Amino acid sequence: MIKIIDLGGPAFMIPLVITLLVILFLMIKGFIKEDSENNRALIGHLSLFALITGILGTTLGLMAAFDAIAVANGISQQVLAFGLRIGLIPTAFGLSIFVLGRLGIIVLILKKNKRL
Repeated sequence: MIKIIDLGGPAFMIPLVITLLVILFLMIKGFIKEDSENNRALIGHLSLFALITGILGTTLGLMAAFDAIAVANGISQQVLAFGLRIGLIPTAFGLSIFVLGRLGIIVLILKKNKRL
């Protein structure tokens, strides 16, 4: 996990990890105690924040990578592929947090409606 945070860029990955932990805390709180509309709304906003943060991290990382490629005389396909893969880590992580948050909201709504 530490390696992925380091590869994805700590400036974006650390806020994403913190957002994930807060979402998990709110989901557990919603399961243990009676869920509230505010709790679900906060999970929704945080999950959307994670998605946008991941996309922003990828965009800025790819812009920096393309600047470095433009300066370099020649670059191999393997280096380019690895750089693109690394650049997509924040988006994949942010998207995973988004999906987890949205699934948590669905489960909390089903629990509230006594279907779960």
